Amino acid sequence: MERPRIHLKTTITSRTSLTQSVAINENVWSIAGNFPGARKLTLALRERIQAIAILLLCRWSPSATFSVRWRAAETRVMRRENALYGRELGRRFHLEAAPAFVTQTLKSSEIAVTSMRLTRRNSEITEPLPVEDSHIVALPYEACDDHEIWLEGKCIDSEPFRAGVTTFYDLRRAPRAFLRNPYHLHMFYLPRSALDAIADDAGVPRIGDLWQPHGVGADDPVMRGLGSVLLSAFVDVNQANPMFVEHVTRAVGVHIAHAYGGMRSVRLMRGGLTEWQERRAKELIEAHIDGGLSVTRLAKECGLSVTHFSRAFRRSVGMPPHQWLLHRRVDKARVCT
Repeated sequence: MERPRIHLKTTITSRTSLTQSVAINENVWSIAGNFPGARKLTLALRERIQAIAILLLCRWSPSATFSVRWRAAETRVMRRENALYGRELGRRFHLEAAPAFVTQTLKSSEIAVTSMRLTRRNSEITEPLPVEDSHIVALPYEACDDHEIWLEGKCIDSEPFRAGVTTFYDLRRAPRAFLRNPYHLHMFYLPRSALDAIADDAGVPRIGDLWQPHGVGADDPVMRGLGSVLLSAFVDVNQANPMFVEHVTRAVGVHIAHAYGGMRSVRLMRGGLTEWQERRAKELIEAHIDGGLSVTRLAKECGLSVTHFSRAFRRSVGMPPHQWLLHRRVDKARVCT
């Protein structure tokens, strides 16, 4: 019997109207922020909302999984009940449980990773997966020699899957699998919108189709490394750091776009910030124009050390962060007068 959904809503009225809701069910926990001016949401406020969700998680369902999701109202991104991760993906593989982490760090999209595990021999082919412009990327931790892969209703030639190899499945081709051996794997859900958003954030052209053919495993040490990091997160989801999982799943998306989609590498200009880093830093400064923002916070949001960030910001913008803040305050004062 499914646990009733619990909603915790908090409304804050200030210069920016904000409404958050925490929605809890048996397998997926999400923190959704729907409001105008979502970019002005402070990290401290996010952390407070996150703390509320974790407390509820520990109180109501210690074995559940959760996700942290920040959604701007203008993007109107809503979690679909049949999204292909977590319980829905597990159901199609005839699994009783399939814990998942879902993160939405990209505009209008999301990336998810689901832990799939079967400890006995299997005698059923998977149910049909929804046809959509998305990919499932599988990373097995146990070898699977006895299996079949079906595309568009036809069984295709496929190699035995060795532990640690990465395989790709284009959902536009209606893939199905018959995995007879016991298995343990992670399945990453990568919609086209996520790959597009990764390229947009990096300031490079969007990619086309991924190159890796179906049924052929890729010996990818980067994916093995990222997957092994997530293993510990699934061991105890109550202790998993959502920000940590968010960065790892995003790294998976970036790596796949680059290694299997040909996305151009992002280069620093004269040792400065990338386009997305400069944009993010300026957005945060604008959101904290009256103060309360540290260089440490800015550097963290850009994934850099304080020293590296300060030097890169100056090279990109032409002045240190604190001078840019003063410059923007002066501009704002002029507009007001």
